[in-house]
Amino acid sequence: MNPFDLQGPQFLLLYFCLAAMAVVAVIVRRRERESGGTIPPGALQDPYRIAYLRGGKKELLNTLVVSLLNRGLLQQSGDHLKAPSNWRNLGIKEPGERALLEFCEASKDMREIHAMSILSVSDQYEAELERLGLLPGPAERDLRRSDSAIALLVVISVAVVKYGLAVSRGRQNRGLLVVFGILAVIAIIAVSFPRLTARGRHAIDSLQELMSDLKNRANSLHFGQSGQEMALLAAVFGVGMVPLPDKEKLWKASASSGGCGSSCGSSCSSSSSCGGGGGCGGGGCGGCGS
Repeated sequence: MNPFDLQGPQFLLLYFCLAAMAVVAVIVRRRERESGGTIPPGALQDPYRIAYLRGGKKELLNTLVVSLLNRGLLQQSGDHLKAPSNWRNLGIKEPGERALLEFCEASKDMREIHAMSILSVSDQYEAELERLGLLPGPAERDLRRSDSAIALLVVISVAVVKYGLAVSRGRQNRGLLVVFGILAVIAIIAVSFPRLTARGRHAIDSLQELMSDLKNRANSLHFGQSGQEMALLAAVFGVGMVPLPDKEKLWKASASSGGCGSSCGSSCSSSSSCGGGGGCGGGGCGGCGS
């Protein structure tokens, strides 16, 4: 029997199954390509690199703020931060830290900090993480586009053919087919381009599992006395887990502008999809895609 001769409900069920198979195929192909391999020892010990992997520029800036506050290199006054006047004499060499301290020579709030440009620093981390296979490089992005295009071609072609037949036969109940087609396109695009590779997602999940003890004793940490642990806590789980005095006051400007992301949540969920659960408000986890 010609599947295009099926009546509306039967064809929609068939089309739903076809779209679901296309989505699963895209996910499976991507995971097969992007999984596997080992990460070189020490590649993910730097809190700033971890933060950029987990949530991009915003989480990198959040972790820089936490680290500099913890070391007394930023001074908080209400919801603003300011660098000490002598910071240039302290021998700070880390590019991200220097960029943030220079930006905060005049008092800034978190909304202004999140909007600052750290293009050279971001580009450096982006290139390093692509080389490690934790973020998709140009070749992988091309393969993702190819998989997505094939899946989209299938579901769109089937919908167009069925729609054309329905028009030629004078059938009026075509609205659901259009809705299903649009939903299929959205679903395929959504699973085709997560920010992290499958390897990168696994790396973050592994780090969160490895550092679960640090998360459990977060409230026992004290600013100025916890060394790199405070920065690691922010990098791996988000600033919501950091016992920072007046945390809500400091991040309220960013939250009120809709840019809080995972900064105000408890942590980024380690599940394969991160649509806002676990305190990860989408932007902060930056596409914790499967």
